[in-house]
Amino acid sequence: MVVIQATAEAAVAHVLRRLTFGPHPGQVAELVGDGPQALIQQLLNNATNDTAVTDPGDSLAESGDDYDSLVNWWLRRLARPDTGLHERLVWFWHNHFVTSIEEVENTMMRGQHELIRKHAAGNFKELFTAIMHDPAMLVYLDGDTSTGDAPNENLAREAMELFGLGNGNYTEADVKAGAKALAGWRVDWETGESWLSEEDRYQRPVELLGVRKRMGVEEFVDTVCAQEACGRHIAGKLHEYFVGFAPDEARRRELAAILVDSNFEILPLVAAIVEHHTFLENRNNIARSPVEWYLAVRAGAGLRLDVWTLWNLGQMPLHPRNVGGWPHHLEWLDRTQLFLRAQQIVQLALPAEAIVGRDDLVTAALEHCGLYDVSTTTQDQLRSVMSEVDAERLSRFDAAHLLLELSLNSPEFALT
Repeated sequence: MVVIQATAEAAVAHVLRRLTFGPHPGQVAELVGDGPQALIQQLLNNATNDTAVTDPGDSLAESGDDYDSLVNWWLRRLARPDTGLHERLVWFWHNHFVTSIEEVENTMMRGQHELIRKHAAGNFKELFTAIMHDPAMLVYLDGDTSTGDAPNENLAREAMELFGLGNGNYTEADVKAGAKALAGWRVDWETGESWLSEEDRYQRPVELLGVRKRMGVEEFVDTVCAQEACGRHIAGKLHEYFVGFAPDEARRRELAAILVDSNFEILPLVAAIVEHHTFLENRNNIARSPVEWYLAVRAGAGLRLDVWTLWNLGQMPLHPRNVGGWPHHLEWLDRTQLFLRAQQIVQLALPAEAIVGRDDLVTAALEHCGLYDVSTTTQDQLRSVMSEVDAERLSRFDAAHLLLELSLNSPEFALT
């Protein structure tokens, strides 16, 4: 694909796509003056700020207890123009410590969401520890019925394979030992709280990952995090999330060391990833997931799509496919996915009035949709619309609407 020369606007739009859920119309023009590096620093400096706690009248605690109220609340949060890096990290951890609201009680799921929000930009070990006795996670992975005499292995296995170490960095013996270490936790479905039953926990030492001692959740997490594979696993996943591909081995070791040396603080690792030259260099190399697409259309179209569109597209928040979460990258670019997205776009009454007064409608449409880095092929296709205006076969207003529609269906809009 031949791409137009990179501009400061393109770089700022890239930062907003990757570190927030933007850009929203007008954001790039507002922020471009200080440049992309300054924007990265601003977002990092504000990463611990959860806008949810400063939004009167729309708190998570008041979001409601029906089946989809939490989903709707979160989508409103994600769609805010001031949503920043904190929300990006909440979304990342939701797809890392996967739990489905279809299998747990709504209040428990809301409690887990609050937990992730609290720790999203904090300390990984603290988040990992809290998740391991979180009621929603215990129910989802059968930890709430596990006993020392009959330990269930699901929670321990996923905690090592998905949460902490990655596949191939533990043995079946470690799974059995981990299941014993995590046994004994119970969930009160009325209060949505968990507690440790001394009667049901495993009372003797276990040998986990080369360490032999009596263990509970804290010791389990400490032992997992002490493995070299843990830092590498988390560093690799965050690098792929923000940059679009797994780091090479040298870079993975470097990033893992940053995480470990900071005692597993999350932000130093994120900063090392997004301040590196590879972050700004790798644009338009990640497929927009349905949630990212939904939010981008909602911003560019100025309209709220039906939330169940996300169900049809395969990515409803809090409803992951399985414990492995949602996939990344190319699956979101298959023909069925793109067709379903196009179906939604053509049904929208797009805000042509927002750009119809601009001299260059093509540039105006692209900018309104957050696109500053597009191929000459896409530009030529859009500019062909203007020939219809010049020939008086299309009104300027209709051209503006069509250009927005085509921009939202362009190859570049399908990428971040």
